[in-house]
Amino acid sequence: HFSSTYGDGLGIAAASKNKEAAYLLCQWAVSRGQGTRLIQAGGGVPFRSSIVDDPEVAKGVKTKEWLQSVIDSSKISKLGLPVII
Repeated sequence: HFSSTYGDGLGIAAASKNKEAAYLLCQWAVSRGQGTRLIQAGGGVPFRSSIVDDPEVAKGVKTKEWLQSVIDSSKISKLGLPVII
């Protein structure tokens, strides 16, 4: 048994006119602060286990059962889509 893991993909298009700004946006979107907000709002799960496993982050989560299921599922998760190189 395993839990499928899916996520949003962020990247910078080769035709981007402002690659530096796009890079900074990607860095912000996957930052620890944004991951903390995401999980505390119940809006999704960041891919960074350091955020999910942080006791300080857990204090802000109102649905403890949901958080525990996220933690347990992360231990048995596999990518749900094929890896494209």
